[in-house]
Amino acid sequence: MSKKLLELYRSIDKNVEVIYVFPDIKRSSEYNPYLKLFYNDFLLKSKKKSPIQCLSPHPLFPIFILKKIFREKSIVHYHWFEFSDIRGFLVLIWKLSLILIFKLFNGHIVWTVHNKYLHSKKYLQCNMFLRKIMAKIAARLHVHCKEAIPVMAPILNVQEDKFFVVEHPFYPVLIIDCHKARNRLQSILFPLINRKKPIFLMYGNIGKYKGLIDVIPLISDETGQLIIAGKCKKGEEKYLEEIENVIEGKRNIYLLNRFIDKSEEQLLFNASDCVLFNFQDILSSGSVMLALSYKKRIILPESICFNSLSDPGILKFNSKDELKNHISTVARKIKQ
Repeated sequence: MSKKLLELYRSIDKNVEVIYVFPDIKRSSEYNPYLKLFYNDFLLKSKKKSPIQCLSPHPLFPIFILKKIFREKSIVHYHWFEFSDIRGFLVLIWKLSLILIFKLFNGHIVWTVHNKYLHSKKYLQCNMFLRKIMAKIAARLHVHCKEAIPVMAPILNVQEDKFFVVEHPFYPVLIIDCHKARNRLQSILFPLINRKKPIFLMYGNIGKYKGLIDVIPLISDETGQLIIAGKCKKGEEKYLEEIENVIEGKRNIYLLNRFIDKSEEQLLFNASDCVLFNFQDILSSGSVMLALSYKKRIILPESICFNSLSDPGILKFNSKDELKNHISTVARKIKQ
């Protein structure tokens, strides 16, 4: 990871010494370890040993701009450039202003394009306008797979040679015995869960783009059990209410709407037989990488950065019928 990252930064400035990362690595990692894992090799090394420092400046105190004025050899690397409400819009405009000032003093910007579009589709035109500005001013656009390049280049109105691939990191996980995990899952989280029936898991932030409601009718009591675990995304409260209405009275569907800590994550993945995904319009997914890290069976739609996966434990679908058939197939194999 560090070698590819170093290659990315040195393709812009061979003498670069400091990378300013947005959002804040430490605060972001409390909820999502992606940034900490992505920059892990640089963060662990001392300044003397590491060729590059990774820092997260406070957006209200743009010290990185002042240092750039005094010719510091630095690059700004920005992640998740989007907004879903008015407050988020104002914050984004402020950060974009800082980035433009940084660029004015010959600063270079890297933007990681995590999503094809904003998941919630709110303020879509304004988001796309700002994303195109960001794509234009960035020296490099980072994506997690080469298949994303021909898809995103026309969307962002940039040339393909502006993109650079650094793969999504795998997650450090603790794999424990499935039966032990189910016993603990039953005692701690779901007292009524049947430890002998197949358990399907849909994991990650709850939002409409995840297609959760479409999956619920496909998991009958005969098929097995479904756990939906993750915190409802801001602005998706109505969708959460729809889910709660759909699962009302269903004894084989379990909903855990909250931030999932590491110990609960370990129980959920180790106790599950298969991890299900039904997302739309995405490039890559941290939850899929997490499921791969736990070496679980996976059912997911054909998607840009996962089409090349050829593991026999991964089943892909293009239609609801294919998804239903895959669920039935997996359930039968588990029961054998």
